[in-house]
Amino acid sequence: QVSDRVAVMRKGEIVELGDSDSIYENPQSDYTRQLLNAAPVLDPDQARELRAERVRERAEGA
Repeated sequence: QVSDRVAVMRKGEIVELGDSDSIYENPQSDYTRQLLNAAPVLDPDQARELRAERVRERAEGA
């Protein structure tokens, strides 16, 4: 709602760059997905789904 373009940075490096709608709706970087999944949401059902996705991602990375 604030910007048209977004750059996602990790350790001083850009990991993803593009228009905000594309980044939010279809992130290409695993790091961007992790950041978006970590953002708080007001809907408790959606929050549960996002927590479950984070748990799955951690298990896959182990």
